[in-house]
Amino acid sequence: MKISLKREKSGFALIALMACLVTIMLVFAGLMYWVMTNARQMQRNRTFTSTQAAAEGATEVIFAHMDRDYLYGNLNSISNYVDLAPYMTNWPVQYSFDVNVDVGQSSSALAYLSSQYTNLIGEAQTNTITVTATPISQLYNVPATVSQSYIFAIVPAFQFAIFYNINLEIDPGHTMPIQGTVFSNGGIWSGTANVTYSKTVQAAGQVTITGTDPFCGNKTDAGTPQANFLLASTPSQPVSNVNPLILPIGASNGTNNNATNVEAIVNIPPPSVAAPLNIAYEQTNQVYDFNAASLVVSNWYYGTNGVAPWSNNFTVYLQDPVPAPYYVISDGVKRNWVPLTNDYYIVTNLTLHHLVSPATNWVPNFQFTNDVSKIKWVDATGTNQVWYAGFSFLTNMAFYDFREKAMAQVVQLDVGKLGAWITNSFVNGGSNWNQELCGDIGQGIRSIFIYNAVPLIGQQQLPAVRVVDGQLLPSSTILNVTVNGTNYPSIFSRGLTVVTPQPLYVEGNYNVQINGGSPVLGSPNTANTYPAAFMADSITVLSSNWVDETASSSGQSYSSRNAVDTTINAACLEGIVPSIGNNYSGGVENFLRLLEAWDGHTLTYNGSIIVMFPSIVATNLWQAPDAGSSYYGVPTRNWAFDTNFLTAAGLPPLTPDFRTVVRNSWLTY
Repeated sequence: MKISLKREKSGFALIALMACLVTIMLVFAGLMYWVMTNARQMQRNRTFTSTQAAAEGATEVIFAHMDRDYLYGNLNSISNYVDLAPYMTNWPVQYSFDVNVDVGQSSSALAYLSSQYTNLIGEAQTNTITVTATPISQLYNVPATVSQSYIFAIVPAFQFAIFYNINLEIDPGHTMPIQGTVFSNGGIWSGTANVTYSKTVQAAGQVTITGTDPFCGNKTDAGTPQANFLLASTPSQPVSNVNPLILPIGASNGTNNNATNVEAIVNIPPPSVAAPLNIAYEQTNQVYDFNAASLVVSNWYYGTNGVAPWSNNFTVYLQDPVPAPYYVISDGVKRNWVPLTNDYYIVTNLTLHHLVSPATNWVPNFQFTNDVSKIKWVDATGTNQVWYAGFSFLTNMAFYDFREKAMAQVVQLDVGKLGAWITNSFVNGGSNWNQELCGDIGQGIRSIFIYNAVPLIGQQQLPAVRVVDGQLLPSSTILNVTVNGTNYPSIFSRGLTVVTPQPLYVEGNYNVQINGGSPVLGSPNTANTYPAAFMADSITVLSSNWVDETASSSGQSYSSRNAVDTTINAACLEGIVPSIGNNYSGGVENFLRLLEAWDGHTLTYNGSIIVMFPSIVATNLWQAPDAGSSYYGVPTRNWAFDTNFLTAAGLPPLTPDFRTVVRNSWLTY
């Protein structure tokens, strides 16, 4: 019997082919399943990525508004920020948004900041914005969440050894170590090896350490070696192009650091927000020192050019910047401004002396009135009349300023007598007002704003303020005081800040001792000091050897104005005359103006150097001592940063605050 092998082979091949086809189909099906699954996953991933971008975009929109509000004022209500998430967009894909804004508590303690602000301290507030976005009517409605946190920080100005809101130049002729942080919202030129830096040196502009001053046409020196920047850090110092620090003042138009805007902090604010209007005491308007100072002082326009009989040349107001219901009560009326009554009188006895030899008497219980007919009384010796009624701590004086080439008409503040007045419990003394103010703000009288109403006449007359007898600053102990419902057995009120929109002169040693302590002179030791600051158009130091010269003043010889060693312990915020053309500003080394022959004498300064704007009143150019027309000689500068300012308790009253924002963390899920 024959068997056909050919037919058997054909059947086997068919079976094999069908098996291959099944295998291929299975592989293809698996491949298609994988492709479809992968496509679905890729689509889900694309949807998640897009949704994540939408959530991040919403957080950025909210952050942008919070950033603006914080830098230029205050944060708004949380609901306003939650409502910023878009309800409907023109995007191809629509999303719903679930928003949570967590505004943290601002720390009352100073702590070091992170990021580019290494070595700076501030009151930090951590805020978190969390947004969950969900796509609408898509194949895969995959939600995505983005959470971002930011540190909003209040940065006290007086924590800097040197801060310039404008271009900073430094080129001392002698060794000058800088032991605190240095920062400029402009650029920095460091022109000499005589200066060394122990902390960070940063600028929003460019830091130049070569020998050519980029801000002054013909100013050159050897430059500062890189080795003079002593802080080991990453990035290495100095650092250019960092974010500027913003002073929250003026309109929210991005020009808050503009010099004209910033000068307003020491000037009388716009009438619409000026004290004693209620709006002046809103937090955003407390940046104006006029609205925040304990005492507001002004004089009449004639200064020392004539004092009429019966005249009180000064007006003094106690200011309580706390709104109702806590501000002080005077004559049964709640007030933010209380006009104060004179505590100093000059009287004449018409019977015994007529008007030839007026006598000076203290009449602490006499109530001053502007009704001339009432400013007299009868006693056993005849009829006395008040020749002058004023304040023991205020006088008008005049002397010649050899840099400005003008007669300085000054309101003179006697700090010693101010301290005595603050603790004087007589009817017209300041003790009762000191107690009332402490009951509202937790501190007594610690700051004074002085406006000199004498007109400015260029090269002739300069309205200004002078501070004398400031070795010991005011201090008081307020017993058994209630502050916002909490009773304290005692509150210690210490220190003084003096603010004026005009030039300020400080004569003699200042803030060199505390109660019961001996003066500490010529030393960086500030243990025997109280918190203190000057804020003015310019600041000039006069030694205790200074003698006012008013007759033929412009001809007074330089050699007759010999200084003596002087110590000043106070933060100083002021304007300068910036470099222009080939005229050098004088640099940080001439930040404190001088008018005497300081050669061979030491000027000790412990504080914080802050330049915020160009001077507006005292605008004559700096002249080098060897220029042939010297008005001052170079002292030995013994300058140091006051480390007391690195604690909240050590900061001077009315310390201005910068604001900045630091990105902290980013999380998505």
